[in-house]
Amino acid sequence: MTATKDGVRGKDKLDVGIKLMVVNASNCLTNQHNDLNQTYKTLSDTSKAEFILVVDHQHTDSVKWADMVLPSTTNFEEQDLIPGMSCGDMGWAIWADKAIEPLYDCKTGYEMCTEIAKRLGIEEEFTQGRTQEDWRMWLWEESKKKEPTLPEPEEFRKVGMWRRHTDVPFVSMKDFREDPEANPLKTPSGKIEIFSNRLWEMSKTWEFDGTLGQRLTALPEHIETWEGPGQAKENEKYPLQLIGHHYKGRTHSSYANLPKSKEAHPQRVWINPIDAKARGIENDDMVDVFNDRGRMRIPAQVTTRIVPGVISVPQGAWYEPDKDGIDRGGSVNLLTKYRPSPLAKGNPANTALAQVEKSKAK
Repeated sequence: MTATKDGVRGKDKLDVGIKLMVVNASNCLTNQHNDLNQTYKTLSDTSKAEFILVVDHQHTDSVKWADMVLPSTTNFEEQDLIPGMSCGDMGWAIWADKAIEPLYDCKTGYEMCTEIAKRLGIEEEFTQGRTQEDWRMWLWEESKKKEPTLPEPEEFRKVGMWRRHTDVPFVSMKDFREDPEANPLKTPSGKIEIFSNRLWEMSKTWEFDGTLGQRLTALPEHIETWEGPGQAKENEKYPLQLIGHHYKGRTHSSYANLPKSKEAHPQRVWINPIDAKARGIENDDMVDVFNDRGRMRIPAQVTTRIVPGVISVPQGAWYEPDKDGIDRGGSVNLLTKYRPSPLAKGNPANTALAQVEKSKAK
């Protein structure tokens, strides 16, 4: 492929002297990041992203941007040991076996990294002499030392899952509560901090642009943020606060491309009857949701389950622009804004301003 204006990257620009930029995204390069059109422009600039390697087992939007694609196995094609979450009153683990052998030339992530390490001359240091299955058994043995009730491998493999309930309810910070002096917290004071001296000192020296939401506070405070409900009340062009909720038809963006799931759980924008009536919108009408960053066209779900002044486009839907650049998939991140949060410098994406109107086209 050659590089084109629509962002499909090519390999004709590669040469021996290319610099390598490695980003472990762990998700889709575009769909799960803010302001998709700006993201596309950034990825199209090969001076900023000279080489992109994608490891995936589905043809996601990331694959369009790849200079190289390494086909990965699915969880049906490899063995694994899956731990439970560190929460609640029940511990659990899953012994995951192969359902089928890897298809075609697909490899596990461990196999890929081992092959790279071999070519770099560090295979022994990387693998420590263990295969992927060896590592699984090593993890089981180490876990068994701490949790003797774990079943033996053959029994574990037979039943597939292990569970253990705690004898007593879990109490948060139990040791600290019982003896704060002997069990200090991992805070500068060792105590629960309502006022943070660390944040107070940072607030004196950190530089911000002075815009809404850009400041640090040493005390828990409500801070009005950009493109939030306060601005929505004053913005005539985009008077609705847009949020994105998790949806039962997928896990984030995983499985969002399955036809049967899309049929059972179509992507729709939630809008309150008051806001819908003011715009002449009825349930299942095709509507445009838009702001200065982009436009999508999806059906409306008119419901009292969302408050007036707020709309929600379920997060995770795959971006599907038509020939005019209008997203027919309903990816909420087409409309969200790139802006670093004041403390973590993270990429918050759960509020934006937008407008909804009844679509004039099909």
